[in-house]
Amino acid sequence: MYIRSGTCLFPASAIIAIPCFVLSPDIAWSQSTWTGAINNEFSDGGNWDTSPTPPGAGDAATVNAGTPNVTNAYTVDTLDVGSPGVVTVTATGELTVTTAVSLNGGSLTVDSGGSLTSGTVNVDDAASQLSNSGTVTGAITVNAGTFTNATGATAGAVTNAGSSTNAGTIASLSNTAGTFDNSGTISGTATVSGGTVTNTGTVSGASTVQNGGTLTNDTGGTLADVSVASGGTYTNATGSNADAVTNAGTSTNAGTIASLSNTAGTFGNSGTISGTATVSGGTVTNTGTVSGASTVQNGGTLTNDTGGTLADVSVASGGTYTNATGSTAGAVTNAGSSTNAGTIASLSNTAGTFGNSGTISGTATVSGGTVTNTGTVSGASTVQNGGTLTNDTGGTLADVSVASGGTYTNATGSTAGAVTNAGSSTNAGTIASLSNTAGTFGNSGAISGTATVSGGTVTNTGTVSGASTVQNGGILNDNGGSLLGGLSVLTGGTASISGTTVFGLTDIEASAILNASGANTLGTSLTLRGTLDLQNGTTGDSITVSGLDVDAGTLYLDTNLDEGNVTVDSITVNGNMSGTFNVSFTESGFATLATPGDTLVIDVSGTNSSTAASVSGLPTDVFIQHDFVKSGQDWVIRTSLNLAPLSGVVGSLATTQAVVASTINRPSSAFVSPLIGAEADTCRPGTYTRGVGANVTAEAETTSPGSASAVSRVSVSFKGIQLGVDYGCFNIGGNGGSINFGLLAGINDGKAKQDQTIGQGRIISNSDFQSRYVGAYATYSQGSFFADLKAVYDATTYDIDARTVVGATTSQFVQDDDLDTDRYTVSGSIGYSFSVDELSIIPTLGLSYSNTRTDTTKIASGIGGDILFDDTESIIGLASLTFAKTIVLPDETSALQPFVTGTVYNEFGKSIKATYQPTSGAATPTSTQNAGTYGEISVGLNYFSIMDGPLGLRQLSASLRGDIPVGERIEGTQIVGSLRLQF
Repeated sequence: MYIRSGTCLFPASAIIAIPCFVLSPDIAWSQSTWTGAINNEFSDGGNWDTSPTPPGAGDAATVNAGTPNVTNAYTVDTLDVGSPGVVTVTATGELTVTTAVSLNGGSLTVDSGGSLTSGTVNVDDAASQLSNSGTVTGAITVNAGTFTNATGATAGAVTNAGSSTNAGTIASLSNTAGTFDNSGTISGTATVSGGTVTNTGTVSGASTVQNGGTLTNDTGGTLADVSVASGGTYTNATGSNADAVTNAGTSTNAGTIASLSNTAGTFGNSGTISGTATVSGGTVTNTGTVSGASTVQNGGTLTNDTGGTLADVSVASGGTYTNATGSTAGAVTNAGSSTNAGTIASLSNTAGTFGNSGTISGTATVSGGTVTNTGTVSGASTVQNGGTLTNDTGGTLADVSVASGGTYTNATGSTAGAVTNAGSSTNAGTIASLSNTAGTFGNSGAISGTATVSGGTVTNTGTVSGASTVQNGGILNDNGGSLLGGLSVLTGGTASISGTTVFGLTDIEASAILNASGANTLGTSLTLRGTLDLQNGTTGDSITVSGLDVDAGTLYLDTNLDEGNVTVDSITVNGNMSGTFNVSFTESGFATLATPGDTLVIDVSGTNSSTAASVSGLPTDVFIQHDFVKSGQDWVIRTSLNLAPLSGVVGSLATTQAVVASTINRPSSAFVSPLIGAEADTCRPGTYTRGVGANVTAEAETTSPGSASAVSRVSVSFKGIQLGVDYGCFNIGGNGGSINFGLLAGINDGKAKQDQTIGQGRIISNSDFQSRYVGAYATYSQGSFFADLKAVYDATTYDIDARTVVGATTSQFVQDDDLDTDRYTVSGSIGYSFSVDELSIIPTLGLSYSNTRTDTTKIASGIGGDILFDDTESIIGLASLTFAKTIVLPDETSALQPFVTGTVYNEFGKSIKATYQPTSGAATPTSTQNAGTYGEISVGLNYFSIMDGPLGLRQLSASLRGDIPVGERIEGTQIVGSLRLQF
């Protein structure tokens, strides 16, 4: 027994004073243990081991056994209830425990009407129970054991790790372990960091489920906001309600929540979310209803499973959304990864991917990302810049509009309505119609209606059942497809067909283009005002029409004019052809064709009144000529030899040979005159020399089968000298007859020139030549009769430089500095001199035969080849008539004889034959006409002088003559001077 004095305790039995111990105010002043010796009244001091004094307000009370009842207002500092003690606060009791109540195996019951006020109430033993039917004021911590808050009871904040229930009202809950069932009211917050909390009552404050905690809002339960952390578990059961739920753990809702924010973990909703649902992380699965908008953010996954209903859904980049079979959603805006197998009201895809195998009952707008449809889109689909829409096998779309930068694919087995395209689109399935305003569209499937191309490019390898129209700026390429409804190519449009049959194409308007490759058939007659283009770098393309009216249209065609492999693009007209057109060719080969003939280009079975206004692009060659001409009712490329340069070469040779021959082989060319006053049988030698200069221009026509003839005009100028020696006998037998035998030799140097415009080109030829010859001759004269016979061999060497000039281009035709000819000639003439008064009239007849061999010469330009000359036989006959008058000079030993002669020459031989042999292909013969018939007028003066000179010179004869050829194909002048010495 101690006696308190201030803050000191003294033993009651002490006789002397002892030191005073200062007590801490946190330590009970007295420790009282319940004995229950008197009764069960807590306030009766006889029931305590400090009897007769009960524990006071500052004392510690311990109940380890018994069942004390608190029936009045009573205060202790601490209360410790051990096993098997039970403390009951009755309906009239008011127990105040200033510091703490500890239930360490014992129990505490607060009856209805009773109250317990304590700093803290700790339930620390599994056998301990705290039962409240009244009021408990202060924090309650259930570390083990049981806490029961009965209906109508009130308690403060509860921390539970045991097994607790609340049917009344508690201030708040912190559940760290164990179980807690709430069928009453938690007026504040509920935190579940462990264990399990089941609510069928009301939590007025926010509920937080932390890692390891489980919160079940069971049927009838009502929660305010709920936050579920990672590792936490929350269930909102059927018939329960909660406000906004934030989840990062594992949660389900079969009741009703106001909204959802899922940041991680999983959330399954089979109930109702009356507001919005935001999924920023984790996975949300819905089989119930979300009345507000759903938002799926980066890292979040939302699945609207069978039976689920969502309002509008927005899926951000990195988010995932699945609308399963049997589910329904409102308008979906997607930038993440989403699929729909159920029904959504509409779609706006801004990025990411969206796969639809269900139904989009409204519109679908794809402004970015990729949308793949195997289901149905009932409203219009719009693909904007950067968006991609694929209508895959089994998919059905209504009308589709594709903007610039958009991509649309209608796959095999898919169906779409009217498609308007300005982007990049393809169709392998079926669409109702097409309007292409820009971009590209490839059709390998079926367009059941019309196709209009007002811009961009459409490529068709499939079928267009309706009419196809190509307008200003549009391009349609049909590569083996079928345009069953016909084709109209309007002004500014471009259509391309390849291996196609087109019905209904009747007009290609001005500024419109139809490209064709492969074999194509137009089922109608065609009016061509624009361009029909078959050029693609290869030949063999064709188009067949029923009729063709070319109204200032243009044809573009490929050619391959290679020898042995000639192919061209062609047109077949199964009817009539009319109008005026232009044609442009492009050669794809090497243009080695050198065999004259026709290559069919336009085959017309009916009448053909068409004309070609302009032709361009056919290959040009110096010697080979290709012309686009009409042949009968057809249009052909006619290959022929350009005989103009060949005529110039051959003409140069022919003219040179003819002029030189007329000089060498003309009658009396061996300058022999009888010896005047010779004694009988006088035999003496003689010699002569002759100089000649000539400038003659002659024309010669060259022809060849299949080629247009060409007439060359060649000017030949030359100078030469001839020497002769002979031995003759005069006044044979005294009857006046004379005979001479002699040898002659000579040389001529000259040039043959041609500078002539033939057709579209100019021929320039310069041929230097030198002719050397030797021969033998014999003459006979008696009285007024005379005759001569001569045999001559001459060899001529040519240095040929022949060129053609077309426009600004000069091309070498032949360059040959070693072209030789060899000729053998036999000639003879007879004449008679008639005297009429003082005149002598002398008719003369002559004939010469020659055979000429000419070397082969090479063509230096174009495809090349050789000119091979046949041996040429020439038979020239002549008839001349000379009028002369002899004037005896005063010395009576000399005389002058002026004369004038008219001569007619005729070439009886054949024309000059030459063959063109190209480097490849067949040889082509050519023929160049000979000199033919022409005349010559000669004026001259002879001089005779009888002499008795040195070395036995008996007579001197001289002659100077000027010749002027006269004929249709020859003109020019020639001067000949001769001097003879007769010994």
